[in-house]
Amino acid sequence: MNILIPDSWLREFLDTDATPQQIQSALSLCGPSIERLIKFAPPLKLRGGERGGNTDWIYDIEITTNRVDCMSVIGFARYQTFSQNFYPSSLFRGKS
Repeated sequence: MNILIPDSWLREFLDTDATPQQIQSALSLCGPSIERLIKFAPPLKLRGGERGGNTDWIYDIEITTNRVDCMSVIGFARYQTFSQNFYPSSLFRGKS
């Protein structure tokens, strides 16, 4: 089973300055396989035509059925904070 997680959503739960490619290689080493990294730029409708919007990256992640804890953005980010050198954001730690 594959899930798609936007990089912007994952970064809400991870404190890191790593590029999406660095995150992909680090996460693929220790857990669920990131099969591909998709560049996504939704078009913006402006006067005079369409233009590219903010670019985001989408992780295509293969999750095995025994890892149901990783089948959501929060679960996947939580797993990665414990398995790599990524730190949880204030959403996990509680705001102080």
